[in-house]
Amino acid sequence: MGFGIMLIGCFLLLLGAFTTLAPFTYVVGSAVVLYSLKELIKQNKVFFSAMILSIAQLALTIVNLFTYVLSPSQDLVSTLAILLQICNLSLCIVLLTAIFLLAKEVELPSIQRKVIVAYIFAGIYFIAIVLANTAFRTNSAVMERISVIVFFTQLLYVILTLLVVANSYMRICYADDLNMDKKTGNATLDFLNDKLNYAMTPREKKDLEKNKGDKGDKK
Repeated sequence: MGFGIMLIGCFLLLLGAFTTLAPFTYVVGSAVVLYSLKELIKQNKVFFSAMILSIAQLALTIVNLFTYVLSPSQDLVSTLAILLQICNLSLCIVLLTAIFLLAKEVELPSIQRKVIVAYIFAGIYFIAIVLANTAFRTNSAVMERISVIVFFTQLLYVILTLLVVANSYMRICYADDLNMDKKTGNATLDFLNDKLNYAMTPREKKDLEKNKGDKGDKK
């Protein structure tokens, strides 16, 4: 399932920004996210925009990696790092929007609510980045406060984005998943299949229970 692969990619892409290995984790994370979107788009075209942006981001991460390793210009490295922050944020917004639309389609309001909260922190993070690199760039006192806001809002939107993807992995599945034989003979896999079936919409669950009740009455 694409969401499981996406969770790994987002983890590398987003949390990698808090480590010194960011240029390397960006490349690997972007590649994994792109692969997951190629799988998801086969099931739902809502991920098309996210896939296009993911291709552009992967190209930018590769340029950033070569610049980080080979370029002696610290200004160029810093500029690319800022561009990557904005690109990562843009990809997250587009990706969260796609998941929001999919969650609406399968009637999972809890995931929609998490997406909205992630939007709020992502918006604050974006505003803080813009202010830090424009109006208050030369004001060290204000920059210290903005840096704190940037760090915590980035951390919160990253955690929320990972939480949304993890919830999507656990609760959203497609027809191919629902048609799989549940009786695998393996208790762990049976449990996972039960969790996947939880992704059915409330209407589908009621219809399933009604059909089971009708069959019971006939017997």
